[in-house]
Amino acid sequence: MPEREDWTWIVSAWRGRAFRATFILALSTPWLLIWKYFGSIDFYQRAIHPRWPICQDLFTAAATYQFLACFVMLALIPMLVVKLVFRQRLADYGWRFGTLRRTLFSLLLLGPVFVLIGYLSADDPALRSVYPVNRSLLGSRQRQQTAPEPPVATSHASQKSDSADQADRRRMHHSSHDAELRRVPATAWPRLFAFHAVCYLLFYIGWEFYFRGFMLIGLEESLGRASALLLQVMASCLLHIGSPASETFGAILGGLLWGLLAFRTRSLLSGLAQHYLLGISLDWFICTGGY
Repeated sequence: MPEREDWTWIVSAWRGRAFRATFILALSTPWLLIWKYFGSIDFYQRAIHPRWPICQDLFTAAATYQFLACFVMLALIPMLVVKLVFRQRLADYGWRFGTLRRTLFSLLLLGPVFVLIGYLSADDPALRSVYPVNRSLLGSRQRQQTAPEPPVATSHASQKSDSADQADRRRMHHSSHDAELRRVPATAWPRLFAFHAVCYLLFYIGWEFYFRGFMLIGLEESLGRASALLLQVMASCLLHIGSPASETFGAILGGLLWGLLAFRTRSLLSGLAQHYLLGISLDWFICTGGY
């Protein structure tokens, strides 16, 4: 008779010391896919804004939705899992200052480096086509910087000389998206960017807690540091698919660096601050043209 398959390993994976790693790995694939598809700007624009708009400005509303979805799904709910399911402290998952001297030293050393990377990256057309994700920041800033020009008299003949190609480009430029951009007054740009900066921080808190806290530290005991580090890099990098190539490949280096820093400092704060500085400085330099 053929030997019976032993399925006890499935039960064992949910018991004892293996439980936490099994739970995290079993949860992560569906949970991250749910966030990717239903916490996105595209989902908000298609399914939510037509029925329950957060505000009249489509782009600000969609970006805010994505940032808050990331914070709730990748930070708040995993924090509840840590407290209620694992019965552990959030401090055990890096939500603390950790080794303060190492945390501050790494932040002071690397923080300016990531601001510089944001400055240099702002000239990348692929990144400029994506960031800032709140496209209203671009529209209101451009109007703030550009004074209205006096009308120039043109002859009827010169008006007719416009080529069909130029007319097509103008029609494409005045799309529905541009109509949304015009709703934001130019004088509102400083307040809009400040609001964007605060909400963007919530996004990075969610991202860093999930990958460098919940996954990395949560898997460390069962899988070892190397495997936990590489797994969270793989997961976070795969979520970048669809982003510009420079960002996606850069996510490998960032995941390795900030994961190693989480081990080194026993804190998420240095990596979180560096990641946030990179993102917000990129947006700032794109919007202000300071590249």
